[in-house]
Amino acid sequence: MVSIYRRRAISKKEEILTLCRKHSDCIFVAFTNATLIDEEFAKQVREVGNLSFSISVEGTEESTDARRGKGTYQKVMKAMDILKKGGCIAGGKHYMHINANGDVEPCVFIHYSNANIKDMDLLDTLKQPIFREYQKNQPFHDNLLRPCPLLDNSGKLAEMVHKCGAHSTDLLHPEDVDSLCAKCQKISKEWGETADKLWETDPRRKEVEDKIQDFRC
Repeated sequence: MVSIYRRRAISKKEEILTLCRKHSDCIFVAFTNATLIDEEFAKQVREVGNLSFSISVEGTEESTDARRGKGTYQKVMKAMDILKKGGCIAGGKHYMHINANGDVEPCVFIHYSNANIKDMDLLDTLKQPIFREYQKNQPFHDNLLRPCPLLDNSGKLAEMVHKCGAHSTDLLHPEDVDSLCAKCQKISKEWGETADKLWETDPRRKEVEDKIQDFRC
């Protein structure tokens, strides 16, 4: 997997697509605010089949526009709708991150692991305990607006890390998972209250809850 980090990465659409075609045996993940994603680009992304996106958004329209400029939130929502129609799926069970030291992490923002690519082959790293914990616990909440085990579900990440014995893989500032989760507790609680109110009126709610129930059964 190749992660693409750079300011306005998607402004280089043709270069990225060329890389994807040339290295069809790799998966590319671009970190972007998605404002430059349009119907034509989504069609090309579907055709290459090995490019996905991690989309940056601050949560609410007000907070997103305050940081990124008026109208940005609606552009991001439109891009998400386009990608959904185009069949592009990012993150979740189909995503992992390998840091510069070779540690295989469940997410680019979650620096805990039981496996290093230097010590075992890639397929074996996918079977590591923390990945098993992720898979057993997903989805982390019935509310799809609360997908993250760190920011959206207070204490969930700590619970999994303790259960599987994963260690901190932060290269500069290794951090105890309880300390990390404690820092996020306030924002997790505040967003949880807001997300639950929004989910109550979300048109997807009944269908999603039925699917989750069937999955867990």
